Amino acid sequence: MTDSTVPTIEDFQSRAADQGFEFELARYAAALSTHAGMRDALLRLRKVPLSFLEPTEPNSALVWIENGGESK
Repeated sequence: MTDSTVPTIEDFQSRAADQGFEFELARYAAALSTHAGMRDALLRLRKVPLSFLEPTEPNSALVWIENGGESK
């Protein structure tokens, strides 16, 4: 799967099976719905260049994510 493809329920089933799990169809549908709701924000964050030179504290990382990946 690439950034330009949208996963399917079958993708989620395959990933779960690879790890030895199997769930009811409703759980895969819920996972897909959650993924779809977060996908655009995740893709925006993936485009933000990260500096690996500065240490990041967990609280500041959460604020950074809440700000859409922008330092303010």
